[in-house]
Amino acid sequence: MELGESIEKTIVREVKEETGFDVEVLRCTGIYTDPNHVTFYPSRTLERLKCRMPTAEEASILNIARNQPVVEMHRWVWGKYKGEEKEVLYEYSRFICNASLHEFEYTYDIEK
Repeated sequence: MELGESIEKTIVREVKEETGFDVEVLRCTGIYTDPNHVTFYPSRTLERLKCRMPTAEEASILNIARNQPVVEMHRWVWGKYKGEEKEVLYEYSRFICNASLHEFEYTYDIEK
């Protein structure tokens, strides 16, 4: 989050930076901040992309026809606290977007 940036603008910017997708925030379900912040390092990630037909609700939200494909992406990121060996899941994201609006090129690297 950048100084003076709203959480909604942060979400839109971060999704664009990480995935290249343009999104709109419909509802923010929660924000968590830890005043006793500890150093946490990402260690691995898993991403799953799927092209499929939208549900009625998704088509309505995206303002598209039910026969127009969408791309659904699930992303899991695990990490470790500084000095610990145990991995924990600390980020999960799910995106659904109009497939006809996006051209996909994807690279990813986590350095150890």
